[in-house]
Amino acid sequence: MASNVHPPAAGGAAVGIDRTDDDSTPPAPATRRTLVFPKATAQLELPGDPWDGPIEAIVKSGDGYPRMGPPPLPPRARADSRPSERPTLPTLPPPPPDSTDSGEEIVLSGSVLESDRGDIPSSSGSLEPRPRSRRWIPASVIANVTLAATLLVVLFLDEPRVVNPPRVPNVAFVERTPLVAPPPMREPTPPSGACVRTGTARVVARRAQLGPGVDVTPLDTGFGLGLAASATEAVGVRIEGSSLRIAETIRVRSPMAPKHVATTFPDDADALDLRIDADDARTIVPDEAAAFRVAPRGAFLVADANGRTRTLWPLPGVTGHGRFLRAPTDVVVRAAPTDEGGLVAALKRPGLLYFGVADASLVATTTLASLGRANATIGTPSITALGGGGAVAWAERAPGAHDWSVVLTTFSPDGEGKANIGPVRAIGTGMSPSLAALPDGDLLVAYAEGPPGGHRVVARRFSRELSPRGDAIVLSPEATNAGQPTASVRADGRGVVAFFAAERGRPASVLATPVVCDPGL
Repeated sequence: MASNVHPPAAGGAAVGIDRTDDDSTPPAPATRRTLVFPKATAQLELPGDPWDGPIEAIVKSGDGYPRMGPPPLPPRARADSRPSERPTLPTLPPPPPDSTDSGEEIVLSGSVLESDRGDIPSSSGSLEPRPRSRRWIPASVIANVTLAATLLVVLFLDEPRVVNPPRVPNVAFVERTPLVAPPPMREPTPPSGACVRTGTARVVARRAQLGPGVDVTPLDTGFGLGLAASATEAVGVRIEGSSLRIAETIRVRSPMAPKHVATTFPDDADALDLRIDADDARTIVPDEAAAFRVAPRGAFLVADANGRTRTLWPLPGVTGHGRFLRAPTDVVVRAAPTDEGGLVAALKRPGLLYFGVADASLVATTTLASLGRANATIGTPSITALGGGGAVAWAERAPGAHDWSVVLTTFSPDGEGKANIGPVRAIGTGMSPSLAALPDGDLLVAYAEGPPGGHRVVARRFSRELSPRGDAIVLSPEATNAGQPTASVRADGRGVVAFFAAERGRPASVLATPVVCDPGL
């Protein structure tokens, strides 16, 4: 018996075997059996693989056509992994009997089509680029996405929005009334022969020095305040109206320390002007005449006006003769203008006071009249013109006494070149008094009273005979240590009292309180 083995057919996947015996019937025709492998595609998810898509393995079947099959197991795939981590090879069902084996690649998913990794081996063994095909998206996915988008739009449109209800004003009355300007506040009318406060104290300067004090000058529409803010700066403030509205503030640098600051408002100017006294001089600002200065010079008290110097009185306490005259160094001078353009002056020495009158030509009409106070300690006097003479107020403390007393007196020319001094009256406990003459000849006296560290500023009206008229009115705020006031009243009865307010550890500030007095005319 002979055996003949045929080699496998080209491109075949199976081998046909023919058997021939010499003693048997002629051999039957050879029969070929072909094994057809179904097309399959393998997808393998490799945890930790840097590629983000599935891996597709392409193998060759026995007939030489490319077929989809499982790739070699990667080294990272372990047999002891959990079932959920083992690679799976989904296999497509075998083609129907009447289908034609074309050997084309089978599309599995869109992710494979999007991947450009790897090439497809051709039948000739060369590598051909993987063809890019269209993405196929199932109709069910499109329907689900469309439905979800529709639901989102509906939910967004139908979402209830929080709308703030319109605010309705609370009306106290059923009927609405039109808005009108509130009626102006009426100033309190002072009783006959009295003075009242018309408003609260207002800060007009945040920083001031106590030594120079505050000078108040009456103006046509208000008052001008002069003060020293520091050793090199002078400040002028113009206030108007019953509310003491600050209309103007000016600051001037001084090469010398200001000892007195006066304010003027010339008719030909549209702004406030300052007069700074850097020595013991005092600038006097009359109502109708030009400002002038009164100062001790050598052995005399002189007045400087319009560039001319007029000698008024020899200073008390001068010693020596001729060229060897020695002027006293302890003289304090205060002066005030008269209605005629002249002045009245008060000079202070330890335990002594001196008063005199000068006319509009700045010529002395009286000699200096002296007033001794029996070794009492005397404070700085305040003077104002009254009638043809003047009125003077000061604080004094008797030897061994603890409290200070406020003392008043008046003086007037006697027609023979001398000044007559009127009665001297102590009006109460206090210190740092200030005088202001009223239109009817009465006096407004402002001073500080109370214990040290708790002073308050009060004001009281007195007649020409120095009799009190009405009670004292408090001008400084409560719980404020206030003192050293300066009073001024215009011809219409409106006035202001400016004073210092001091707090421990802070610089002193200047406050002003408006007042109104019955003119009595």
